[in-house]
Amino acid sequence: MKVLAIVALSASMMWAAVNINTASKSELMELPGIGDKKADAIIEYRTKSKFKTIDEIKSVSGIGDKIYEDIKADLIVNGTTDTKNLKSVNKNKKKQTKKENKDNNSTK
Repeated sequence: MKVLAIVALSASMMWAAVNINTASKSELMELPGIGDKKADAIIEYRTKSKFKTIDEIKSVSGIGDKIYEDIKADLIVNGTTDTKNLKSVNKNKKKQTKKENKDNNSTK
């Protein structure tokens, strides 16, 4: 069980943020809840106007609060914009992972 937790943690640390202004369709589709049509909608939106903030993605048809909450930790826009948000969300994920590991160890 410990090995599985270590592998999962390592995989999450390797996950790179997706720049919604430059990501390819396949990169966008790796985000939870983003399929073929939503990836196309993101690309279409950014051809008209680049994203200035990550929360602007909610202006894309089909992306509401639920999907936004699921993907916001993995999004960035050009440069270092919104990395403060990205870091704070990742910190919360690490806390959750530590708690999950502790819970898993206590059930043995």
